[in-house]
Amino acid sequence: MAVSVSWIFSLARSGSSIVAYAAAAGFGCPVADEVLGPWDRTVEPYNYPPEQWQLVGAYVRANYVLDQHCILLAQGLFEKMAASGDVAANGPSAVSGGGEPRRLVSKYPHLIEPPDMFEKAFPTHGAAYMLRNPLHRLNSLYARSWFDAISSNHDMDRYKAFARQWLVQPYGLLYDDMKRDPVTFFGRVYKAWRWPADEANVARAVQYVQSTYHGNSGDMEQGGNPSAPRSEQRMLMPLEAVTTYLTDPFILALMERVGWSVNVEDYLPRSGEPSDVNELTVSSK
Repeated sequence: MAVSVSWIFSLARSGSSIVAYAAAAGFGCPVADEVLGPWDRTVEPYNYPPEQWQLVGAYVRANYVLDQHCILLAQGLFEKMAASGDVAANGPSAVSGGGEPRRLVSKYPHLIEPPDMFEKAFPTHGAAYMLRNPLHRLNSLYARSWFDAISSNHDMDRYKAFARQWLVQPYGLLYDDMKRDPVTFFGRVYKAWRWPADEANVARAVQYVQSTYHGNSGDMEQGGNPSAPRSEQRMLMPLEAVTTYLTDPFILALMERVGWSVNVEDYLPRSGEPSDVNELTVSSK
C-alpha cells in the first residue's frame, strides 16, 4: 500500500502539535505523534498499534540511530496507521481518489539527530522545519514547568543547533506566521511536503487551527486561543535567561533577520504582573 508520509520537525514548545494536527485535518489523515518515543502511545488516548512501542525500544537499543531494523518497523507502523486511521484525536484516515496514496503526518518535536539521518532513512518522505521565537519558546517551557527539558545555558545551545538546520531548509516555517497568516502558512507546509493541496485542504487546516487549542501533543485544552498562546501572555523566564539570549551574536542576528523583537523589556513581566519568577537567577544545568 502506498503511503505518503511527511514530517514536521521542531523543538519542544514550538507549536508542532497544532501544526501537525491541523495540516493532517486538511487532508483528513492520521497523525503519528512522536512515534519514536520516548512515550508509549499504544495506550489511551492514542491507541497506536503495538509496533509503536516496539519501535521505541528498537530505536533506544540502536542508540537513537535509524538502522535498518528501525526503518522497517517504522515503515510497517506508518502503513498500519495510514490504513486504519486509528488515531483518536484525528479520526479516520481519508483515502484519496484516483489511486493517490494514503497520507500520514509524523510529528517529531525533539530533534537532536542530524537531518541527513532522516533523509537517508526515509528518502521519499516530505519534511518541514519550524522555528519559534527562542524566548517565547523558553517561556513556554517555564509556563508548563518543563524544567527538566531546559538543558545547559538556558537551552540556548540546543536552540542554536536546530536554528542552523532550519536556516538551510528551502521552506523554513515560522510559528508566528501560522498565527499571522494561516492560509499562506499551510500552503507552505503542503508545498514543503509536496502534497497537492488546494484551497479546500488549506481551509480545513485553517479551520482546525481556529477552533482547537493543543496544549501538548494530542491533548486539547478548552478556552485557549491559538492566535494568542498562553505562554506569550505572561513572561516567567529568569532575567539571566533573557539577557543570555539577547547578547548572543547568532541569536541576535537570527531574531533581527526574522523580525522578532530584541528588546529586553518585551520579555520581562508587564506592568502589574508578578515578577518573582523572573527575578530568579537560574544557573546552567
